[in-house]
Amino acid sequence: LTAAALTTTGAHAHAPRAGSNGDSSADPAHARTKPGGLCVTNAGDGTVSFIRPDGTTGAAVTVGKNPSEAAIAPAGTPNAGTAYVPNYDGGTMSVIRPDGTTGATVTVGKNPFGVAIAPAGTPHAGTVYVTNVGDGTMSVIRPDGHRGATLTVGENPSAAGIATADTTNAGTVSVSHRFDGQMSVTHPTDSRGDQITVCLGPSGGAISTAGAQHPRN
Repeated sequence: LTAAALTTTGAHAHAPRAGSNGDSSADPAHARTKPGGLCVTNAGDGTVSFIRPDGTTGAAVTVGKNPSEAAIAPAGTPNAGTAYVPNYDGGTMSVIRPDGTTGATVTVGKNPFGVAIAPAGTPHAGTVYVTNVGDGTMSVIRPDGHRGATLTVGENPSAAGIATADTTNAGTVSVSHRFDGQMSVTHPTDSRGDQITVCLGPSGGAISTAGAQHPRN
């Protein structure tokens, strides 16, 4: 197990059809996962498992080599319920539709690791952002599957977070750099913002939503 993503209310992700591995001709009997289901990447065998809220599992879906993180398009975005999985060793991202079938594999950068999806109400909602550890870039994939810009961010970019619609910087993407103690900021226009010094080895992050109280020193 490498990472997991949670299905949100209204996203309507589905568990894959038994034995399908993306084959649309497989047994049509399948159980749609309700909100709260999990999409889990399995680096050891290049698959993704779907776990329903009741703990039962659907058939695993084959993706690429060494899948890393996963993200599921939230409700209110194009392709809501679609799972996006970067394949670290392949330089690609797998796309799994809500019915469990696989879409076109998207070429991204070298050693893709993190993935985030612009939420509903933000500029470019449904756009997928993939951090590429091997070349210090971030790939931008539009909801229709077309590649946007490849942005230079910083050394060993790992996690990405996107400000939600109810914030003053909605749609802004923040990326932590694991090796240089920096965080880069990308505006919704795909233009670079500030480079912020944080601490040694940042590997994750989270963005406060409207009305939330964040920690203060």
